[in-house]
Amino acid sequence: MSITNGNDNLKSEWISKIREVINFVINENMYCILSIYHDGEFWKIEGKNGKDKYVNLWNQIANELINYDEHLIL
Repeated sequence: MSITNGNDNLKSEWISKIREVINFVINENMYCILSIYHDGEFWKIEGKNGKDKYVNLWNQIANELINYDEHLIL
């Protein structure tokens, strides 16, 4: 499952599910580490375009999750 739509924007259903899991983890007094390591979408893109897309994705993730404290590690 891709986490982005055709415009390189995060899918709202993905970010909603991620928030749900993050909240569950933090409510259990644990730390949550978010990684997109297994998302093959960006590893198929080479060169500067791939890097730009990767940076864009992490900027969106960080902005969506900006209100979490140190219990969320990106």
